[in-house]
Amino acid sequence: MYSDEIGFIKSLTITFSIFIVSFFCFYFFWKLIDRKLKTWSQKTVSTLDDEIVLALHAPSKLLLVGLSIGLSLQLAPLRSALQSPLIILSKLLIIIPLLWASERLLKIFILSKTLPAALSESSQTLFRTLTKVLVYSIGFLIILDTLGVSITPLLASLGVGSVAIALAAQETLSNLFSGFYILLDKPFRVGDCIKIDAGVEGVVSKIGWRSTHIKLYANSVAILPNSKIASSMITNYDFPESDVSVSITSGASYDSDLKHVEQVVLEVAFLVQNTLPYASKHLAPSMSFTSFGDSAINFNVALRVQRITDGAAIKHEFIKALHSRFQIEGISIPFPHQVVQISQPPHI
Repeated sequence: MYSDEIGFIKSLTITFSIFIVSFFCFYFFWKLIDRKLKTWSQKTVSTLDDEIVLALHAPSKLLLVGLSIGLSLQLAPLRSALQSPLIILSKLLIIIPLLWASERLLKIFILSKTLPAALSESSQTLFRTLTKVLVYSIGFLIILDTLGVSITPLLASLGVGSVAIALAAQETLSNLFSGFYILLDKPFRVGDCIKIDAGVEGVVSKIGWRSTHIKLYANSVAILPNSKIASSMITNYDFPESDVSVSITSGASYDSDLKHVEQVVLEVAFLVQNTLPYASKHLAPSMSFTSFGDSAINFNVALRVQRITDGAAIKHEFIKALHSRFQIEGISIPFPHQVVQISQPPHI
C-alpha cells in the first residue's frame, strides 16, 4: 500500500512537472506570436485586425492550460482515478476557449462593415443574440458528449420540437430567412431607390428581420414582408451607379423642318442639363425621331440625372424650356385631330 502511494506521488509529480514545462513553452511561443500579431495589426490602416487580435487574446490563454494538461497526461499518464477526470478537464479547457473565440469573432463580424449598413442597431442586437445562442447551444451539446452524456434523445426531442415550431411559425420564418437573404445578397441598401414588380417604388429607409420599409415619393411608407420582396423582381436605380436616363416624348407638326427641330431640341436639352445642379454633366443628352404619329412626327429626348428621384424635376424644367423655345422658333406641337370626309350620295 505504501509503495502504491509512493508510485502515485511520483507519477503525479512527473505529470505536474511536464504540465509546468509544457505550459511555459506554450506560453513563450504564444507570447512571441501575440507580440508579432499586435505589431502587424498596428501597421495596417484597418481596425478589424486589431479587434480580432484583441478578441483572441483571453481565450487563447485558457487554451494554453487545456493543451498543457492534455500533453502532460499523454506523456506521463496517471495510474489512478484522477486520469479520466483530468482528460475530461483538458478537453473542456480546449472546447470552451474555442467556443469563446468563435462567439467573439462572430460578434466582430456582425458589428463590422462586412454586413450592410442597413442593419439597424436593434437588428444587430438580435443578430448577436441569435449568434451567441447558436454557438453556445452547439458548445453545450459538445460538452455533454465529452462528459459522456448521450445527446441522441436530446437531439431527437429538439428535432420534433423544431418541426412543430417551423409549422406554427412558417410565415414568420419565411420572412426571417428572406431577411437574411436580403442582408447577405445585398440586392439593395438603405438609401437606394428601388422598384418592386408589385408597383411599389421609392427609397429604402429600413431593412428589418420581418419587413422592409420603403419611403414612397408621396412621403408615405410602404412596409413589405421580406418574403414578398425576395420573390419579386427588383429594379435598383442606384446599382451599379445612381446616374439614370430620363425619357421625354413629344412631337412636331408634319410641316416642320426636322433638322431645325432637332437643333432646337438639343440646344434646349444641353442648356437644361448643364444648368440644373442635379443633372449629370458627364453624359450629353440625345434626341431621336421615333415614329409618324396621327398628327405629329414623334421624337424622344433622353436626359441624364444623378438620381431617379430628380427625374420629375428635370422633365418639368425641360418641358417648360422647350415649349417656350418652340414658340419663339415658330415650331408647333399640333393638337391631335382627325379629318373626316363625308361623301354625298349621287343624285338620281
